[in-house]
Amino acid sequence: MLIEATALSKRYGSRIVVDQLSFSLEPGKITGFLGPNGAGKSTTMSMMLGLARGKGETLFDGKTYKTLKDGPRRIGAYLGPGSFHPRHTAREHLRISAFTRGIALYRVNDVLDAVGLGTAASMRVKGMSTGMLQKLGIATALLSEPEVLILDEPANGLDPQSVQWLRSFLQDFAKSGNTVLLSSHLIHEIAQFADNLLVIAQGELIASESLDSFLKRQKPSSFRIRTTQVDTFASLLETHNFQQSRASEDVLEVYSENSTPFIRLALDHGIEIFEIQPVGSNLEDIFLELTSNRSDYVSESPSTHNAKKGRNRG
Repeated sequence: MLIEATALSKRYGSRIVVDQLSFSLEPGKITGFLGPNGAGKSTTMSMMLGLARGKGETLFDGKTYKTLKDGPRRIGAYLGPGSFHPRHTAREHLRISAFTRGIALYRVNDVLDAVGLGTAASMRVKGMSTGMLQKLGIATALLSEPEVLILDEPANGLDPQSVQWLRSFLQDFAKSGNTVLLSSHLIHEIAQFADNLLVIAQGELIASESLDSFLKRQKPSSFRIRTTQVDTFASLLETHNFQQSRASEDVLEVYSENSTPFIRLALDHGIEIFEIQPVGSNLEDIFLELTSNRSDYVSESPSTHNAKKGRNRG
């Protein structure tokens, strides 16, 4: 199912929570929705499903969620544990959800087993750990055997084995031609299996691209070279077309995947090198660079954070 969001916008008073977001989600692809805590991810997902009012629209194969035939069955969503009744057991919650959506009750046991809650089916929600609640939410989203999954930080609280299961399941789900959108504030988590990435900060879209394209943002491998002949070495490197920059008074950073060519160059010209240190960016560096100074939580006092706590979820 092709999903197209156009100019999604949301305000709380004078504060812009979602700011003119437009993007598309391709069938057969997993799209990672990234951003700092409070960036607007949860609000965006709620707006897509008509659960939060705002401007703009989201079309599922050309129709809004409310006008899409069998929308609740074709689209599985989990946006957090707030919909669980604390006194219900896992099985009771799923049976009620299945009944209200016209789903065969045999699916309850299927999804409980699939997410690893088969032995905890009789446990009440109020006694469940964060990881178990996440599994129950994912099970709820899977009840109708949907074409689309929209999951808000589904890996939170999961143990490594469950994260591995989730990753494998979503990859198989997408390979069958289905559409996946899942949010996270952890780039390394998403990068393990996403095809495409959406990155937002303070409600604004700052990147929408394939994972491969995002990975190309990584800076070339580089080496920090300490020498007392910085100026001479810099001129020599420039002459031989090596990209380099001054890191400090006696350190040059040379951008190259291989140190051998410029080390040989230094030796051939009698330049003494006292230290070589490989450096380079990683995915977290790129993510932080994109979102730096744009999170609502940057440099806030605890009292300010607490005042916003109830309104700024993902």
